[in-house]
Amino acid sequence: MKKIFITGLKNGFGKSLKNIFYQNSFEIYGISKSIVKETNKIKKIDLKNTKNINSKLNLLFKNNKKFEYLILNAGSLGPITKTVELKIKEIKKNLDINVFSNKLILDYVIKNNIKFKSIIAISSGASLKIKFGWYNYCLSKVALRFLIESYALEYKKLHLINYNPGLIETSMQRKLRKINSKKIPSVKLFKENYIKGNIQKPEDAAIKLYNNLSLITSKQSGSYIDSRNLNIK
Repeated sequence: MKKIFITGLKNGFGKSLKNIFYQNSFEIYGISKSIVKETNKIKKIDLKNTKNINSKLNLLFKNNKKFEYLILNAGSLGPITKTVELKIKEIKKNLDINVFSNKLILDYVIKNNIKFKSIIAISSGASLKIKFGWYNYCLSKVALRFLIESYALEYKKLHLINYNPGLIETSMQRKLRKINSKKIPSVKLFKENYIKGNIQKPEDAAIKLYNNLSLITSKQSGSYIDSRNLNIK
């Protein structure tokens, strides 16, 4: 049976990814900060506590050395606020979840020779351009994008991709819509997209990624792919 490893698969996009791969006969492995019941394939872990990641990976990869895909989906939005109001501990927390935990996972699979057809990091337009009040999140997504690009440069035999799935109706979007757009003008766009029906259901975004796997894996390692530019729906 084909195997896939997914982080953050309890809710939202990650849950839909888990479901679509399961429906297509993949054996699901992964880690998540909010799994209620642990199994031998999915381990509960708080990703901001990076000290525990390697021990969980040891359990998951003990007798599993070959996977089709690794999808780095887990992430945190963090505070959306003016940069001057951000606390250093809030920035560090977001970096632990969105960047450093992923580095530990990548280091582990490389050093332990775990085989993957492709490693797909879930990216965002926030990795390309700053928005008013978004320094914390943008910083972590830029760092993740460059992390993937760096491994792609240094390990030519690996295939790594930054994949932007577009706007998805998740807890992150719901949080953004509750923010006062008079204080943080950048959230107005997300509210407008919601009203216009331009935000995808998680299951639709997951199906699109799954249907485009051949195209995604054919792109040059280190590429940034915006799902909105893909032809297949």
